Amino acid sequence: MALAHPTSTDAITPDYINLLLATTNPSASVTAVRILDAKTYGEQMVSTAGRVAIEVDYAAGSPADIPTRLVIKLTRAIDEVMAPFYANEVAFYLNIRPELTIEAPRCYGGDFNAESTHFGLLLEDLTERGATFPNTTQRTGRYPPAARPIGKSSRPLLGFTAFIGRSRLGRDPYRGQGDGSDEPCGSILYCA
Repeated sequence: MALAHPTSTDAITPDYINLLLATTNPSASVTAVRILDAKTYGEQMVSTAGRVAIEVDYAAGSPADIPTRLVIKLTRAIDEVMAPFYANEVAFYLNIRPELTIEAPRCYGGDFNAESTHFGLLLEDLTERGATFPNTTQRTGRYPPAARPIGKSSRPLLGFTAFIGRSRLGRDPYRGQGDGSDEPCGSILYCA
């Protein structure tokens, strides 16, 4: 079932969060959601995707290890040119990120809707570990904004370019074909 993903905060509801959670945590259920901060297209400066910080209340019986503060990455609704990047990012977080020991947010759910070209990713809120994400109008000091070490880690959190075989993503990220070949395809994946 293809999910209908919001492009603004208006449609971020417990039902929507539960649909995202079900992709990776089927036993988790949210009863309430509060918007803490939003950087979606038209609301604040935004780059390739909107970001909404939320706080949720879980139903009894939900796993105890899921944080109550999360970030949702959402589609910029103004164009479809980013669709391959959104599809790759969702595939990375759902299929590859769990295997890696890199400094990147943990993913608690995600989906890409190929028909609408919209996506939603439910990620760990890295500000809880001390990460900051200044915009282009703010001076950042020694590290670029996405390269500051967070928490106790001495490794910076970096954006990166990855070459991933089609078999790892389960489809051709540019054409949506699941041909299973291992021909590499470049895509920019970014961990913030």
